[in-house]
Amino acid sequence: MGFKHFLITRFNTTLISEPVELDRQGGAKRYDPAWLEERVRLFEKICVPTIKAQTCKDFEWLVLFGEQTPPDFIAYLRNKHSFTAVVGSQWKLYSSVELAIATRLLKDGLNYIITTNIDSDDGISKDFIAEIQAQFNEQEMAIYVDNGVRWDIRNDTYLSTSAPRNPFPSIIEPVTDSAFRTVLAYSHGQLNGYYGKVVHINNKTTRWLMGIHGGNLVNRINKVSEDKPKPFADIAATFGL
Repeated sequence: MGFKHFLITRFNTTLISEPVELDRQGGAKRYDPAWLEERVRLFEKICVPTIKAQTCKDFEWLVLFGEQTPPDFIAYLRNKHSFTAVVGSQWKLYSSVELAIATRLLKDGLNYIITTNIDSDDGISKDFIAEIQAQFNEQEMAIYVDNGVRWDIRNDTYLSTSAPRNPFPSIIEPVTDSAFRTVLAYSHGQLNGYYGKVVHINNKTTRWLMGIHGGNLVNRINKVSEDKPKPFADIAATFGL
């Protein structure tokens, strides 16, 4: 019984209709050329290199775009970075993602899917995908990798971070006649309430990085294991940067 692994990144879209004060970008702002240009800069500086550096290449990268995103913009990024683009907005994205996954499973005849979340301004260590896949044992579960760093790209320093409910969760689920839930179905901090088995990989190995760039609305993780920032160059190779 095999699996197919999907890495999922939301580029400029939400999955729910959020109140304006909770909508990080503000609906129309997601399509503003200046905002998109800055997101591309962060995407290519932080996220893309870490995905391309993965030691395990057996996964498919789905990048999600809002339905008003210019097609030429999507095509440019897709052709440059070799991902599958999924276009839609809010709840429509669930059916679009499900269709993208189902289409790929039909030709492979696999029994499980793994879905992993990574934001477009964050990154993962070179062995992240391999570590998630090593947890597979034909059982439905949620997975958190607890340890990472916050990289402040403004001064090129980092702080080590331990967070048991971070924005890099994965879900393993069986392929059934029902719709896929995927990692998109829940807030990353709520998986413990929805899955009977939740695995925490907590072996002190650094496996993800959160990009801090001044445009973050909220500093999403505040618990750090050290007080003084260190040069990011000391740890950059962990992420293929």
